[in-house]
Amino acid sequence: MAKILHRSLRWIVIYVLLLGGMVFLFLRLPTSFLPLEDRGMFTTSVQLPSGSTQQQTLKVVEQIEKYYFTHEKDNIMSVFATVGSGPGGNGQNVARMFIRLKDWSERDSKTGTSFAIIERATKAFNKIKEARVIASN
Repeated sequence: MAKILHRSLRWIVIYVLLLGGMVFLFLRLPTSFLPLEDRGMFTTSVQLPSGSTQQQTLKVVEQIEKYYFTHEKDNIMSVFATVGSGPGGNGQNVARMFIRLKDWSERDSKTGTSFAIIERATKAFNKIKEARVIASN
């Protein structure tokens, strides 16, 4: 211990270098353990207020389908919707949609990724006031 106290400046420098190295390595770490992956499909969840009818839910689902087949027609292969069950539970006010994308060779590498499509869809679905619509991978 006496040696460390006599050479305290050396140990402070070593400590600062170790701390700086740890900060440098931490900043270079990836943001997640699993990389983001475009699996060629994603889901869209729809939830209307409690007490909404099935017809109201279907109307919102049709709006969403229309968006996908109009604005994302170059990227979307099919849309499959189930009304009555969703991530929030069962009821006539919820729906879940499964969106299948075209093959990678048919999509643009930047604007045709599932992440880019979800981002654009989220902006469009924020305008739907009668339901909470969430597109997710």
